[in-house]
Parts: sequence; structure tokens; C-alpha cells
Amino acid sequence: MKFGVVLIIIGSLVSLGPIYGVDSLLADRVTQVDVADDERTAILGLEDVYSGPRIESGGWFSGDVSADAVRITNNANGPFDLEATVTGVRWDGKRDSRVLAIANGADLDGGLAPNEQRTVELECSGDVTTGSATGDVLLTVSATGSDVSVHREDFLISNVDFDCDGDSTPGDGDPADDPTPIGDTDLELVGQPSASPSSGIDTGENSRVTFDLENTGSESVTVTGISVDDQGSDATMISYWGSGDEVVIATANQGRLSVDDSLSVGETAPRYALDENAVFEQGERASVTLEQFRTDGWPINPQAEMSGETVTVILYTEGLDPNDPTAETAVEVELPLE
Repeated sequence: MKFGVVLIIIGSLVSLGPIYGVDSLLADRVTQVDVADDERTAILGLEDVYSGPRIESGGWFSGDVSADAVRITNNANGPFDLEATVTGVRWDGKRDSRVLAIANGADLDGGLAPNEQRTVELECSGDVTTGSATGDVLLTVSATGSDVSVHREDFLISNVDFDCDGDSTPGDGDPADDPTPIGDTDLELVGQPSASPSSGIDTGENSRVTFDLENTGSESVTVTGISVDDQGSDATMISYWGSGDEVVIATANQGRLSVDDSLSVGETAPRYALDENAVFEQGERASVTLEQFRTDGWPINPQAEMSGETVTVILYTEGLDPNDPTAETAVEVELPLE
């Protein structure tokens, strides 16, 4: 059954929203495109075929276990080139798209002829440790043809079982797309950010990053979360080995974050909620410490030398919007380190 017809003009992008599975269509010539109310019969046909097997990381004597997740059908008149990406995994209050990955990407590279089908398999990425969990997976699929291109964002696969192992602790959400530079807020970066030896096990590297912030506004500001991008250094994680926290914000109402494995560092690193929120009262100045930046490698995840590097931190805050004190503002702080 068809819902309607969309007229597409040469080179125009027509946004359809998430209704019936198609987020956008791009046509190279005037054509009529049917929009289906069943995603299986849409131009880019998508069907949830996950049937319940647990997706698992392999052990010493067993390999990784993947599972079929989505069947893709080309219902157009011409061939499609396909691309599929995991854009979200949500479970138990966590959200981290890095948990799962496409297991059979090579099978999608060959293109898809009219009426042909491909099945997308999911596997543990090896980046994040989750334990046994059940959650929802969001998959984004793009299909490019000579006449029509289709982009479907966040196709939902529900109640997926997985048990994944990796170096990183799962995050609590995706990083902010468009954070506000700190210079445009009532928070102020004070003095020179620095890199120094760890306060814990010191192996010779300056793996401890410290910077000072001051609340110059008239209201208190609460920091609830953080994400970190290293902007080109070798660091891939923050992990305090020993008795200590990965993140400490030394306000009078101190904030802190301690994780079981590590905080991921990089452009796609997720947001992490603080274990205890930090409150900057009016006029208060406090140090923020990120301790034991580490790299992949041997010996196991050695501490990283951060002197001379640039780190970008995004702090997730409340209290900076005068019209809505409870609204969240993501604040970007760029740290050139001595």
C-alpha cells in the first residue's frame, strides 16, 4: 500500500522527516518517487530481522558472535551503492554508538541491484565494555544511485542482546554537535593550562592535565558531564590506575568522575555524566584535573606525554542560560598545554 507521491526537482534535496523511513531523497532529474507506509516496500527497503541471538565478544577459545539485524532491499529501478553505520546504542540509561559495529561491511561494498537484498550483521566493536545487556540499536543507511539517493537515519532495532568487552567505559550520550565557546559564556578560562606528572604512579610522562575556571556571572553554574578530544596527540583514553579519579573539579561542592575502565578520548568520544556534579558559585574559581591520559600500546596502555599538545574539553552545564536556568549548555574549552 502506498501513502503518496513526492515530486522531486533536478538536484533538489527533499526532506521527508522520519515518516515511513525516508529522511531525505536526492534526484538528478525530475522524477516521481513513491513513499511507502511499510519500510520494506520503500525505495530503500528496510526490515528488522534481529531474532534474538546474543552478540558477544570472543574469549580465549571462542570467536566473536555476530547477528543479522536489518535486511536491505533495493526497490528502485537502478542499482544502489550502500553504506551503513551504527549511530546509537541505548541501554540502562547509557548511550554509546561505539559498542556495536557493522560485521559484514565488505558485503555491502559490492552495490545492490534492483530487487536485490543484503543483510546487515552487527558485532561487538571491541572498544567498550558493557556486560550483559539488552538495548536498542540505531542504524543509519545511505543508498546512492545514478538517479535517486536515499538516506535513512536512525532505523530502530529493538531489544538487541549483547555482551561486549573493550578498553573503554560506556558513555552516557553522544558528544555535543555545536558546543558554545567558553568565551561566549560566564565561565572563564583563567591562566595557562598545564600538563604535569601524575599524582599517582609517575612513569615520567606529563599525563595530568589541569586548568582553572572562574564563574564570572551572577548565578551559580553546575557541571554535570564531560567529553574530551585530544586534537592530535597519541592519547586515546584517560584511566587512573590506583586509588584516584579520572576527573576532579575542585569547587567547594566538588565534582568528580571515576570509571571502571577508561574515558575515551577523541573526536567521537561520548559524553560522560559526572558521579558528583560540580557547582561553581558566583565568583568562584576552581581547578579541573584530568588525570592519566594514556595511549594504546606496550606496555599495556602507557601514560601519554601531553606537554605541547592541545586538548579540547566539552563541559555540560546548567545555569548559564538566563532565560532557563535548568537548560543545558555545552561549553567548549580549548586547552593549549605547556
